[in-house]
Amino acid sequence: QARYLVERQSDSLWNMVLDTQNEHRRAVIDQVVSTALPESTSAEEVSATVKAFIAADLPNELIELLEKIVLHKSADFGKNRNLQNLLILTAIKADRSRVMDYINRLDNYDGPEIA
Repeated sequence: QARYLVERQSDSLWNMVLDTQNEHRRAVIDQVVSTALPESTSAEEVSATVKAFIAADLPNELIELLEKIVLHKSADFGKNRNLQNLLILTAIKADRSRVMDYINRLDNYDGPEIA
């Protein structure tokens, strides 16, 4: 299910799955974060998934997702400036306790842009 969702890149499908009324929402989010997106090598799939999490107002899950693909994944997206910036910005809004760790661990974010 989660891989299909990531591969389809459908805004309407994401909206339906991430709806708060969906009883399987949490399980799908967990599958996307743990396996489906980290296995992807497609920038379009990553972008569509990130946009869906932002649209669904899931900042903590977005942080978890970005950590997986930026901090713990291979070189595919680890050096992506936009994803690093988004991880720091999301942490500033949702979990400030993580910001300094990200600043110390990441090396390709744009400090002036974030400020």
